[in-house]
Amino acid sequence: MESAAYRLAALGDQSAEAVCALIESGDPWLQVNAAFVAGEIADSKSELSALVAKLLESPHQQVVRQAIDALAFMQSPDSQKVLQRLERLVSQRQSSWQSAQVQRGWTATDQVDMNIAMLLLAKCEEWESDDVMAISVKMLERSNDYASSIVAEAMIRSGSLKARKHAIRYYQDRAWNTSLLGKGRAY
Repeated sequence: MESAAYRLAALGDQSAEAVCALIESGDPWLQVNAAFVAGEIADSKSELSALVAKLLESPHQQVVRQAIDALAFMQSPDSQKVLQRLERLVSQRQSSWQSAQVQRGWTATDQVDMNIAMLLLAKCEEWESDDVMAISVKMLERSNDYASSIVAEAMIRSGSLKARKHAIRYYQDRAWNTSLLGKGRAY
């Protein structure tokens, strides 16, 4: 992040108005930095959290990823709207986010999914479990194993029996029989 972002974060709530202006600037790099600041100050002003939530509609995966990360620390004025936007990200994969971004082969979509999974884990006890179920079930079907495992943990922690059953089913389908490995490892 830019050094100015850290300075704004240090100002706390006093910087909320400036952060809103940066988000509304339309510049992706400024939006990434502003979303970072919003998450750091975890401002409870609904205007700021609503603007960060709108960043979920950005065509830039870096902006979306930072917005998701920030929302994990903020009070969401409308969790339903945030969940709808997140579900859209999981359901309607952007073609421009499908190429490998790092050596291990992860795409921008994989990274967005990881941030969504972490957000769901952070909010699993705060948000209504039935509201989280739709996106969680889709993520268990479509996301990589890392993101899916975190989502399954969020489902377990949510306290919902229905969510726990989905998570347990997910884990049961992926149970390994390590006795088949023998004494030597293949790697």
